[in-house]
Amino acid sequence: MGSSATETTLTMLLMAMALCLLVVLLLYRRQRKLTELLRQESRTDHLTAIPNRRCFFEVLDNAVAVASRYQQPLSVLAMDIDHFKRVNDRYGHGGGDRVLVRVAGVLRDELRKADLVGRLGGEEFGVLLPMTPLPAAEAIAERLRQTVERLEFGGMYPGLGVTCSIGVAEHRAGDGGDALLLAADQALYQAKSEGRNRVCVAARPVLEDDAA
Repeated sequence: MGSSATETTLTMLLMAMALCLLVVLLLYRRQRKLTELLRQESRTDHLTAIPNRRCFFEVLDNAVAVASRYQQPLSVLAMDIDHFKRVNDRYGHGGGDRVLVRVAGVLRDELRKADLVGRLGGEEFGVLLPMTPLPAAEAIAERLRQTVERLEFGGMYPGLGVTCSIGVAEHRAGDGGDALLLAADQALYQAKSEGRNRVCVAARPVLEDDAA
């Protein structure tokens, strides 16, 4: 009798321990999923579901480091939706949000898997183009500009159409991520000053290494 009772007690203890272990494992997996979800949310723009400014700069800095180390081409686009305030004024913030979502979607769909598009804030987007020299980046920018210009919204927003201005810059020796994006931003402002709905390439002094 005593031996049987002991065996029963041990069996119950082992089952309880196994159950506790299972609960701990389930809680651990749930916490990992929650942590990963929070990490993704902190790097994603909630409206457009593309990478946000924080994520874009993290990837940009890494891409610049790789391009510098292995002497690979790298280009960046800075893009603004033209006259976005007019869209909000005429169609309301719902229309403005619709434009941002559609533009983000076509940019993502038009780019290669290795490329990255992020929303930098407001109506500004950034595009990272690894292994892409300046002429190819300019061609990609022009294709994106034309795609945005052809967008149709219809439905609740009859007559709504948008254009964009894009600045293009290529990474050079010594550039950090901030300097590269600044050069693209300056080209973007040039595109705006020249009438918008166009692509401009950053005007940067020729380095001795580039001229050699």
